[in-house]
Amino acid sequence: MKTVNIYYAAPLFSPHDRAFNLEVAAMLEQGASVFLPQRDGALLAEMMAAGVPQIVAERRVFAQDTAAMTKSNLLVAVLNGPGVDDGVAFEIGFMHALGKPCVGLQTDVR
Repeated sequence: MKTVNIYYAAPLFSPHDRAFNLEVAAMLEQGASVFLPQRDGALLAEMMAAGVPQIVAERRVFAQDTAAMTKSNLLVAVLNGPGVDDGVAFEIGFMHALGKPCVGLQTDVR
């Protein structure tokens, strides 16, 4: 049986966002492998706090995330809030350009 590899695209800038992401990823991992950027990749804020120049940190995040999306079969995108997060919008577009399915998750009424 082929393993489903999911790239989980979501805002990750507040403690609430990160907790929600971990909860949803745990549910998805009952039947799939999940790349959760906040857990499985390097974070821009953490690299910059460690002294990595912003442009270098941004390039590392871009490279790791696009590589993970390329390896994934499916994108799950959190669409909560009054507008789609800029990073999530990029990830949806990138996966669409690769011809891979994208599923939106919305838990609020906005």
